[in-house]
Amino acid sequence: MRSLPSKFSKSGLLQTQATLVQGEDIPHLSRFFAALADPTRLKLLVAINSAGRLGATECVKASGLSQGRTSVHLSCLAACGLIAVERVGRRKYYRIASTLVPEILCLSHVVVDENVATLAQCRTAQPTAS
Repeated sequence: MRSLPSKFSKSGLLQTQATLVQGEDIPHLSRFFAALADPTRLKLLVAINSAGRLGATECVKASGLSQGRTSVHLSCLAACGLIAVERVGRRKYYRIASTLVPEILCLSHVVVDENVATLAQCRTAQPTAS
């Protein structure tokens, strides 16, 4: 079982939970989680995070989709602020836009590890098609 990163404690997270999520934040949080909900986008985010930086060609290989479909997913991740795009000549490179994104991925793994059995049985929340 994974553990919380040292700078996150369960008590600290619970204390700030009420102040972090306000009613007006819900639409933004919903879009944020929608960006993460697509398996291809999540796969790309994990691949970029693991590599530190990936070129467009490497992203296509990581996604297993066509260049066009991969580009749509990368555009979504960039529009949501999860990745940054850097142009070097004619090539595009993608990197994680915030140091918080790897931490979010880590925290997500903690939650999944704690709930793997119930998540496997869940029929309501299903991954969307890419």
